[in-house]
Amino acid sequence: MKFIRLDQQLNCTFCQKSQQDAKKLIASSDHRAYICDECTAEPGRLKLISENAVTMSFACSFCSKQQCFLSYAPPRESETRARICGDCLDVCRRILKDVAKKR
Repeated sequence: MKFIRLDQQLNCTFCQKSQQDAKKLIASSDHRAYICDECTAEPGRLKLISENAVTMSFACSFCSKQQCFLSYAPPRESETRARICGDCLDVCRRILKDVAKKR
């Protein structure tokens, strides 16, 4: 378990939006990666990586599962090395829907 200091600034791992600027910020289970509501909800925010499974493999920043395809990353590689698999992206989208329903 990772403890987060109250004065620690948290940012979306994908777009670097601060927790103050994001409506919602979802943390990975180890609190090493975060994704904001905009990166989760907007299809154009993350690009689909579908590299040759033989040559490329990425670890999901949320579940650490190795993914050879169906991983998502920021549009510009220089921004971050973060990746999120389709399963984790679906879970984040469900979390946002559940939160919206409770309002």
